Amino acid sequence: MAIAGKRFLTGYDYSAHFVVEGHSMSEVKSKLAQTRKAVSSFGTEIANTIPTVLGAMPFMPLYPILGPQGERWVPMHGLLSFSKMQEMHNRLMDLYEEKKDAMEECSVYAGAMYMTYSTHSFLYEVALYWQDERTVYHKLYLDQEYLDMLPTYPENKEGRALVAELRASIQDIYSDLGAVHFQVGKSYPYQKGRQPLASDALKSIKQSLDPKNLMNPGALGIE
Repeated sequence: MAIAGKRFLTGYDYSAHFVVEGHSMSEVKSKLAQTRKAVSSFGTEIANTIPTVLGAMPFMPLYPILGPQGERWVPMHGLLSFSKMQEMHNRLMDLYEEKKDAMEECSVYAGAMYMTYSTHSFLYEVALYWQDERTVYHKLYLDQEYLDMLPTYPENKEGRALVAELRASIQDIYSDLGAVHFQVGKSYPYQKGRQPLASDALKSIKQSLDPKNLMNPGALGIE
């Protein structure tokens, strides 16, 4: 792993990583053989770096709150049924194509991560990056030694506004396709798609426990 480092990422647009588990080593080897058989025709096997690192360090430092070149970064995700994934991808690519010139002008680019959850759902995570100045949040949570290794950028209000616009459009796509999310709060429109009885019950609980709406106002779409 030390020899391979990050070199396996060079020259490729995408990489896929598989974690295989089983009750015995023979079961693990059997699943691994099936995995190799299923995907070997689509690419080249690489060093087992990322799954090994994630297994050894499941709670990693917060370095990814900036991009690899010090860019600002915001992620979005949605879990969808397998039947919705192609439409999700197509609509997202159409959005990027529509905003291509603006994204290039504002130094905004996008990445993505995909993950399956057994046979239940498919996670499509979008990552938006743009060149912009750091915030107090970045300076507070990241070591100065690490920050000194990364480039810095001037304020980019246009890029920031474009990212906000892209996030809203992507969230509309997620909502249209019935995506669900691991987090709720304020980033995702929790009330959208809720049945009226469920929404009324939640608002009633909120009113009973917090009649003055002092606790995290606006969260869960409750004003």
